[in-house]
Amino acid sequence: MITQDQPDVAEILRTVAEFARGVAARSAGSERYDALCAAFLVEVVGRELAAGEAPAQRQQAALSELLGSSADQPAASYGEFCRRMRCGALDHDWERAFAFALGQVIDKVRVTNPHHLEPDHR
Repeated sequence: MITQDQPDVAEILRTVAEFARGVAARSAGSERYDALCAAFLVEVVGRELAAGEAPAQRQQAALSELLGSSADQPAASYGEFCRRMRCGALDHDWERAFAFALGQVIDKVRVTNPHHLEPDHR
């Protein structure tokens, strides 16, 4: 990637989203819907790129601490968290388990649609 050139990736994504919203404003029916979906998805990609690896790293660290093991296989670790939650194995540490799950949701909504979050979580 040639990072010194303009426009940068964030600007390109904003421009594509604006273009799609412009198409939606001039369209109706399924074409309008398709253009709005395209704008939404481009904005999600922009937020995902802006967030970088920090949310995933933070979640993995919290999950490893909560489970008491390293999270070498993220999917397996999340599966283990869910299994322990379902069978009550984390009931003794409910506050940390809930905080982890809530943090997961906040991180995901921050990317997909931050307007649905309370201002403190944006």
